[in-house]
Amino acid sequence: MRRTCTGIEAAAGSQVYLIHLERPYKHARHYLGWTRNLTRRLAQHRAGTGARLLRAVNRCGIGWEVVRLWPGGPEIERQLKVLKNSPRLCPVCMRACFAPVPEAKNGEEAV
Repeated sequence: MRRTCTGIEAAAGSQVYLIHLERPYKHARHYLGWTRNLTRRLAQHRAGTGARLLRAVNRCGIGWEVVRLWPGGPEIERQLKVLKNSPRLCPVCMRACFAPVPEAKNGEEAV
């Protein structure tokens, strides 16, 4: 274990994870967190005993999935949160941004 600048001890093997929400909850489309035990932390989120945002998301029936992992603890999580750019970090959102535009068929207007 080593001491971080935030005063939280991070063990080797800590991970930062990005969760993509199926649909937005108010303004949120993602949740970024860190853990030493990803399986346990995701179980907490699913059970409604994890982060407040994911508790609310679960109550609303909004699905979610982990879409990206980084090695590191709270210092990496903080660096990523400061960017305020979760959609650019999210492979699901990036695929949607660069998805091909459907072509019009038989004189119809493309949607």
